[in-house]
Amino acid sequence: MGLTSVIFLFFVMPVFFLIYYWVPNNKKNIFILLVSFLILFWITPILSFVMLIIACVNFSLCFVMYKLYFLKDKRKYIFLMLIFMNLVAFGILLFFKLDRLVYLQEELLPKIMISLFVCSNISYILDVYLKKCRLQRNFIDFLTYVFFFPKLFAGPLVQYSSIESQLKNRKVIFQNVSEGMQLFVIGLAQKCVLADSVNEAQKFVLYQTVNNISVSTAWLGAIVEFFYLYFYLYGYSNMARGLGKMIGFELPANFRAILPSNSVTNFFERWNISLLSCVRTYSKPFIKTSKLPIKIVLLFLGGLIYALFFGAGFSKCLAAVYFVVILALERLFIFDILVKLPQLVRRIYTFLLVLIGTVLFWQNSIGESLTYVGAMFGENRAFLDKSFIFFAKSFAFILLLCWLFSTNIVRNRVVGFKKKHKVTYYWMRYIFNLVLFVISIAFCITRLT
Repeated sequence: MGLTSVIFLFFVMPVFFLIYYWVPNNKKNIFILLVSFLILFWITPILSFVMLIIACVNFSLCFVMYKLYFLKDKRKYIFLMLIFMNLVAFGILLFFKLDRLVYLQEELLPKIMISLFVCSNISYILDVYLKKCRLQRNFIDFLTYVFFFPKLFAGPLVQYSSIESQLKNRKVIFQNVSEGMQLFVIGLAQKCVLADSVNEAQKFVLYQTVNNISVSTAWLGAIVEFFYLYFYLYGYSNMARGLGKMIGFELPANFRAILPSNSVTNFFERWNISLLSCVRTYSKPFIKTSKLPIKIVLLFLGGLIYALFFGAGFSKCLAAVYFVVILALERLFIFDILVKLPQLVRRIYTFLLVLIGTVLFWQNSIGESLTYVGAMFGENRAFLDKSFIFFAKSFAFILLLCWLFSTNIVRNRVVGFKKKHKVTYYWMRYIFNLVLFVISIAFCITRLT
């Protein structure tokens, strides 16, 4: 039962909000936790108890670590032990394929869910250790932060210190509920209409033997993979933010339009922003150096964490190395070249490099990744084939929509219309959201049949 399932959309979500708004404020976190754990137990009974045990251990040992405030050495040892334990738990949950115990159709979602769970625990440990927040003495509030169901599925990754006050004091107002509903519907459309449609195209393109596809078909497959991953993650993130607003939480934005990126560095400032923000925030207190070699090593470690966030695998490690090398080269000298180039050339440069990295990330093994990249650069000695023409015609419209909503074109037009026709905009927004919701539900049902 994911956030896009019919059961969740037409039963769990309406019942949850009907009861949530009726429950007294001091009981709301208990109710959120209960629903979150019921959803988690529904999709992974065994893993839900494992995750609960890990959360209990973290809460208890953090309490001990906080009490040892004046004994810095012992406090440091407990802190290191906690981090090590969570990393081991992360390795066991992913490398030993325990994510297969999650009963969801999406292959990527269980891996992200496990990564978010571990990262949320580590965020709390680091915030307590670095004194960025007070020790959470309420066990229910801590578990609510860790298991909060909208963010547990696919983000955004929320730092504990940024949400600490909201766990106790939050207000549900009509404007936030309205904005939350709009965000949720937009996210639902991004996932069900764009990502799932592109996924169908991906299946058709990759159904062929990689050794036989032409250069054009290989690049089309890379574009399809990229758009699927982008709208899949962006959609779930917007759904989580929308649900959070309706509950009273303000979750951080996680993605921005990525096609206007004019460098790979700029691309990662728009892609999975919450994860990048966490890596930067928590690395600064431990790293106090300006030496370039050390910065590059740390960049690699950050890239590795970034890649493993989406699951274990050597192909993802290769993708991390690939992107880190590009980021390092951009810092060293490529930036000096890029600033002299036209904006369009910079965007094409970024998009092509990101597509190659997407292929490295998406394939199951390093061998498959390199074989596919070879096909993209003409190893099969065929530039154009009938398959490309068929796929290009069949999925041209959905790819055009993906391109359009990966830019700021629509957003800028909407903002301009809102300034000129404010009253009309609000009426049209409600009608548009209703139509978009119906279309998204139709795609959800079509996918099940």
